[in-house]
Amino acid sequence: MRVNLDLLRQRAQEIRNGLAALSRYGALSQGEFVASQQVVDAAKYRLIVTIEAAISICTHLASRLAQRTPDSYSQCFEVLASADIISPQIAERLGHMARFRNLLVHVYGEVDDGRVWAVIQHDLRDVETYLLEVGNHLKEQLT
Repeated sequence: MRVNLDLLRQRAQEIRNGLAALSRYGALSQGEFVASQQVVDAAKYRLIVTIEAAISICTHLASRLAQRTPDSYSQCFEVLASADIISPQIAERLGHMARFRNLLVHVYGEVDDGRVWAVIQHDLRDVETYLLEVGNHLKEQLT
């Protein structure tokens, strides 16, 4: 099966847009962040969209390159690691992000706003690394 590069580029751009917005929220102190419900809600939405885009890339590559359908979003990243598309460390970290996405989607109002701020502070580099690893793998495959 062929990889849809247009789809991957579109999702990668969604991730970059999300990361740019989230970095602005991350520039706030935790106190400033949690004091603004509008900022918290916007950050949660951007996290959902960004993680969804990473999952979309993952499921596409899992089906096309690893020829596997994962049982869960978090397992999808393990599939990419087992196919040497991304590192096991990034697979584990993005698996955590996928589970965090599930919390945001299914128990949105119960997610601690301080935890959202902490994810923005500490975990966004993992998404950037994910894009780099996927991009490097695809460049190797296409050359």
